[in-house]
Amino acid sequence: MEVTMNLLIWNIIALPVLGAVYAVQFIIPRKFYLIPKCAGSYICVCTAALALVLEGKNPLTNLVFWGLIFCMAGDFFIELNLIAGGISFGAGHILLILWALEQAPLHPASLVVWIAELILMVLIFKKEIPLMGKLFIPFIIYAAVLTGDFAAAAVLPFTAGIRFLPFAAGILSFQISDMILGKKQFGKPDTFKQKLLMFLYYLALYLIAASLW
Repeated sequence: MEVTMNLLIWNIIALPVLGAVYAVQFIIPRKFYLIPKCAGSYICVCTAALALVLEGKNPLTNLVFWGLIFCMAGDFFIELNLIAGGISFGAGHILLILWALEQAPLHPASLVVWIAELILMVLIFKKEIPLMGKLFIPFIIYAAVLTGDFAAAAVLPFTAGIRFLPFAAGILSFQISDMILGKKQFGKPDTFKQKLLMFLYYLALYLIAASLW
């Protein structure tokens, strides 16, 4: 009951701030865009850290906390270099996979989900793949890690308890956000897609962080 109340109080504080930095990044000059963008992911990092501190744990020893740190770093690096950002996000996903495996042993269903998701990812991007050139190998590697993250997370609510549902939902939201980003990279600039992918991205990070409460 106390945990639920603490999360409710934190949501009342954090969600309006997260909504504000989300909105600000679309109205300020482009040269200042990184500040609110990274601020949004920082709020999600704080959400995870607070949950761990209130539980008497050290955030620095938690894989989810570090996974979110790498995602926050990816927010910065991806604006400078796509590959650097992808490496940072990929590292974050690997840490989240390792955390998921700590919660429950690897289930055979995860392998089925992973293969199906990877095939689906290739089919979704079949028009963009010929345009990728040297980015094809990094795309396949990142897609394998991203879908592997969801494959590990998707079975947790069934094998380790319903409390892992926010984590699984967060990883799914992350995947959809990245798919929109991938489509956007090889298409025309689209403000609506940018707003949607950032909404899903912040939703993903917040759900992942909230799963620690």
